[in-house]
Amino acid sequence: MKRIYDAAFETASGTRHEHLGRFWWVDDSTARGTWTRDEAYAYVLAHPNTVYVSESGESVYVYPHSYKAPPYTKWIQTKADGLLPDNLITLARNH
Repeated sequence: MKRIYDAAFETASGTRHEHLGRFWWVDDSTARGTWTRDEAYAYVLAHPNTVYVSESGESVYVYPHSYKAPPYTKWIQTKADGLLPDNLITLARNH
């Protein structure tokens, strides 16, 4: 399992649009690393139900999402659970 504990906004290449672009994670053995948005998407897609965010004693899984038409955008987000709104955005704002 990997817990995303921090995130940061980045400006999309060639645009003025900001998105979550970098994620910091820690795993069960305390190994740490970072992902770009594409790396996070690929990992979460390949390892369902193993990446999560935890706040205030509550945890929620992270899921991969994508647009199937141009511009074929890929991203990760938390499942809407009514407890932790905008989990990843909250992490990025605290970065």
